[in-house]
Amino acid sequence: MTCGTLTGYRKGCRCDDCKQAKRENMREYRKRKGIEPKEWYGVSVKVNTQRLAALLAVDERTDEAFYADSGVPSSTLLNVLNTGRTSEATLDKIACALGCHMSQLTIEEVSRG
Repeated sequence: MTCGTLTGYRKGCRCDDCKQAKRENMREYRKRKGIEPKEWYGVSVKVNTQRLAALLAVDERTDEAFYADSGVPSSTLLNVLNTGRTSEATLDKIACALGCHMSQLTIEEVSRG
C-alpha cells in the first residue's frame, strides 16, 4: 500500500498523508460537481454539556416533542452530549428550541475550516 494516496486511504490507511489525499480528492470532486459548502461547513464548537443537560432536564416537553421542535434528531443530540462538540448550525437549533442563545451553551470555538 502506498501512503499519501487516495488508494492508500481507500485500503484503510489513516495516516496524515492519506487523509490529506482524501481531502484534496473530495475538494476536487465538489468543485467538479459545483457543490458549494454550506456557510457553517467546517465550523465546530465545543459545547457546555453540563449546562445543556441541565436545560434539557427542566424542559417540560417530551423527548419526541423536543426533537420535532428543534429539528435535531435524537442521535445527533446524544452525540452532542457524548462528544461535547457539534456544528454551529446544530447548536443554534438546539439553543433556539430551549429558548436561549447558542453562546450560552458554547465553551469555546474549536476549529474553523
